[in-house]
Amino acid sequence: MPAGLHIVTVRRPEKPVLHYVYAWRGGPLILRKEGGTKPAVTAALTDAAAAARPTSATPSDTINGLIIRYTESAAWKKLAASTRVNYGTWHARISTKFGKAPLKVFADRRIRADVLDWRDRWAEQPRSADAAITAFSALLELGRRSRVAAVQCLV
Repeated sequence: MPAGLHIVTVRRPEKPVLHYVYAWRGGPLILRKEGGTKPAVTAALTDAAAAARPTSATPSDTINGLIIRYTESAAWKKLAASTRVNYGTWHARISTKFGKAPLKVFADRRIRADVLDWRDRWAEQPRSADAAITAFSALLELGRRSRVAAVQCLV
C-alpha cells in the first residue's frame, strides 16, 4: 500500500460493509464506499491523497505551517500511535478553522475567546472538547518553544 493511505473497514450487523479511505492515518477522508469488497488502491486514490497533503508552499508562520512542523518533529514521533491519530484528527479541524491565521495572532490573549468558542462546539461531548483543546495546546506549545529557541539562537 502506498505510504500514508489508510483504509478502514466497518462491519455492521445486518447492514452493508462500509469502507473508508483516508489520505493518511488521522487525515482527511478521500473515499467512502458502501458494500462490496475493499477498495483497490488506484492512481485516482493516490492522487487524491497527494492533493490532500499540505504543501510546502504553506507559510511557516501560520497554524497550518505549525501543524506541518509539528508532524515532522521529534516530539511527534515520540507520541504513541493512537495519540498521533487523535491529534491528526484534531489538527485537521484546527486547520479548517484557524489554518491560515498567522502565529502572531496567538500572542494576543483576545484570541482565547475564539479558541474557546471553537472548543465549545463539542460542549455536549466533554471528552471531545478536552481532546480538542489538548491537541491545540500541544501544537501551540511547540510553536512557543520553537520561537524561544529561535530567539535564543539570535542572542
